[in-house]
Amino acid sequence: MLEVVSFLSNDTIKLPQPKQPAFFINVVVEESELPNSRQEYHTLNGVTISSMYGR
Repeated sequence: MLEVVSFLSNDTIKLPQPKQPAFFINVVVEESELPNSRQEYHTLNGVTISSMYGR
């Protein structure tokens, strides 16, 4: 709990160096293994656009 209070009360703090991950999975897909018809996936997010003009 003391560390949390220290984090919140200080503007600057020295973070520890990151450690090596325990394991890493690297998957390489060859271009020849990809399907011929490439599908593009798009996501939608709920963005509201407000007008900056008064009524």
